[in-house]
Amino acid sequence: MTTIVSPDAIRLDSERRLAISTVAIILGINLVSMILDLREAGPSLSAVPPVVALRLSGVIIAAVITGVLSIVRTRKLLEMTIFAALLTAVLLHGAIQFVSSPTIARVLAFDLVFVPTVFVVLPSRPVLQMIPVALLGVGAEIRLFAPGTLLVEADRAYVAIFYLAAVGLGYLASARRHNLRRDLSEARDAELYAVMEAERARIELQTLRGIIPICSHCHRVRIEDGRLWEAVDMYVSRRTDAAFSHGVCPDCLIEHYPSVRAG
Repeated sequence: MTTIVSPDAIRLDSERRLAISTVAIILGINLVSMILDLREAGPSLSAVPPVVALRLSGVIIAAVITGVLSIVRTRKLLEMTIFAALLTAVLLHGAIQFVSSPTIARVLAFDLVFVPTVFVVLPSRPVLQMIPVALLGVGAEIRLFAPGTLLVEADRAYVAIFYLAAVGLGYLASARRHNLRRDLSEARDAELYAVMEAERARIELQTLRGIIPICSHCHRVRIEDGRLWEAVDMYVSRRTDAAFSHGVCPDCLIEHYPSVRAG
């Protein structure tokens, strides 16, 4: 038996695999960053630095999210899982900034990867994408204008303006893609409904055509090259939407049930 896979299921599986690949790439970046943090800590390390512990927790969370993404089967659950992953990434990034006080270059480097990944790569609704990006943007603006940023006032404003422009353009692109996906889905549903209605009408108008071989005595119909014979009512019912209700005509009532007729 051939299994028909709907276009929505194919697209959902593709987006799920894309999300898993994205999480895997971010996981790799986190591992590299953790190694760099360990190198900066030096060989005389007596305890695990807080930033390394946070990155290690991020690795564990990413592994859990990857496992969840591999089993989701609905779009809503996929979007909620991606949303939870993005919020977790933003919170971990903020915690890492708090315990390590990185340079503004490192902060913006993370944002440079995070913002386009959210809006362009990961499949989700624009509103769910905007919430973690907005939180990230607030943290970046605070860090950008904090004392000791080593940027002149003009450069800070320049970076802030382009950061906001990137977020705005990303949101517009995501919203446009979401609307296009919705329009295509509605058009496909309308087309499928029209096909189903046409098929239903065709079945209702279906009639038996051609010469039907029938026995002149028992009135059964020959099927499968004469090997089998089938009653007329069964033959018609199998090939059309017609149904039979059995009764007894007056002539047969006299012939087969004379006592009933006499009574």
